[in-house]
Amino acid sequence: MEQDSWLRVDQWWAERMGVPVSTLWQKGVTVSTHAGLGDFNGIAVSHRDKSVHVLLPDWADAKLADRIRKRDPSELLDRKFWLHFGPLDGRSVSALMVHSYTDQQLDAPKGVEQIVPSDIADWEGIVSRKKWEASGFAGKVKHAFAIRSGDAIAAASGLTKFMGGSSNVGVLTHPAHRGKGFATRVARAATAYAVQSEGIARFRFDADNARSRSLARALTFEAYSEQLRIE
Repeated sequence: MEQDSWLRVDQWWAERMGVPVSTLWQKGVTVSTHAGLGDFNGIAVSHRDKSVHVLLPDWADAKLADRIRKRDPSELLDRKFWLHFGPLDGRSVSALMVHSYTDQQLDAPKGVEQIVPSDIADWEGIVSRKKWEASGFAGKVKHAFAIRSGDAIAAASGLTKFMGGSSNVGVLTHPAHRGKGFATRVARAATAYAVQSEGIARFRFDADNARSRSLARALTFEAYSEQLRIE
């Protein structure tokens, strides 16, 4: 990405973490309270280079913050650590997620059409809850794209809110049409639209998901940080 685009990303993260851009991603462990995570009321652990930044909600006290601050950075990025961390027993812990970005203008692929999100509303009962929510279609998709196999939609990609616009890319493939390259084509259409309209696109995926990582590379997304959430 261009330097100006990385600066936009840094500024977005600094606002979420409630710190100046100049002190963003300091080496070691940094603990602060939520600044801009909306309705999220859990703990967010973010990692970039040699920095781990832990965002705590209002219910976390100074004692918990101090305990976290003293842990080794590698522990804080381990899902198993949080599952057995006494003060937070019983809370769910997400998988480690990669946040990636691109500002490269791609050519839109052929055979992809714009749809309304409700066109795949019935997929909610077909795909897993995790896939449905990760795709963005469980929320407010502003723009949606689809590719068909025959008359049926085989894969869809949607754009949800990010940086004040609609540039967060989600993708979903119908179980009957997986492994045929449909996801890459619809995600490419969404990415091209986002970059053209907003100048940047974001794509998030589980760190251990090889298919999603490959898709990100194919669409010129560059990894920026990793994050897991406890709630």
